[in-house]
Amino acid sequence: AEQKPSTATRLWQLFSGYQAPRSCIELAALRSELDLHDAYRWDLLDLHRLVANYLLIRFPICLALNKVDAFPEISNMTEGEREEDVVQCCQREALNRGEVAVPVSAMCEHWLLQKQSLGNDLEKVREHFHSTSMIMASEKKQKGFDYVEEQEAALRRVLGRFGSTGVLEALSAAVSLRPPVYCYPVSDLDTEAPVGWTSGKGLSLTQHDSSSSNSCGSSAVSYALRDCLLFKPGSTVDNVYGALRKGALPHVLVQGEFVRAEGRGLDRSGKKIQVGKDTILD
Repeated sequence: AEQKPSTATRLWQLFSGYQAPRSCIELAALRSELDLHDAYRWDLLDLHRLVANYLLIRFPICLALNKVDAFPEISNMTEGEREEDVVQCCQREALNRGEVAVPVSAMCEHWLLQKQSLGNDLEKVREHFHSTSMIMASEKKQKGFDYVEEQEAALRRVLGRFGSTGVLEALSAAVSLRPPVYCYPVSDLDTEAPVGWTSGKGLSLTQHDSSSSNSCGSSAVSYALRDCLLFKPGSTVDNVYGALRKGALPHVLVQGEFVRAEGRGLDRSGKKIQVGKDTILD
């Protein structure tokens, strides 16, 4: 007789459409304090809790609270406005939902990049925008100076209150919610030689760099695990091979069809295993 899949296996199959590894479902069950093998005993609330935790793990959300440059300076805010700070309220609500919220001013970030392109010389910046406005109608000639002063005032407010424009912080927070998978493509797992490395031509995996500035005049440079590629979670071995074929490594271009590959954990404690094209990097 055909053996029916276990309860846990059936649950994994139900989530397969989201292309998530089993470890993701297991972690969701752990956070929900549920046993996957006892799913037949769950009630509706248990199932909702599992799905909610799974979505937080599989699809984490980082909210960029843009336009914080529109808020007044703290010194100009009333006590009631400080107590009902919109940014802090949004961050608290996001945290309660398991999300992250970061105050951002895209306008101030753009202004900083504009100033940087003009050498960060405020006088040159004023002259640039004033000369740009000269081609406008006569009543708009002052726009160049007004624009610069408005942008500078907004930048002072944002930096004084939040310390930065928040763009880098938002990107960093988003990446930290779902960190990339580190993959070191090699031509041999025993020597950990880089892809495209050819032995027997006088090349050694450990060479000396005479351009080093240390006291010995040269330093040992190891080429083992030289290259590292970053992939989004859920990527497969085929994604790695596809990236290599498209020139992910500038010094070597892999050609041909995928035949076979071997893999091992970065801690080097596990055994070498043969991996297929659909094997998920985990």
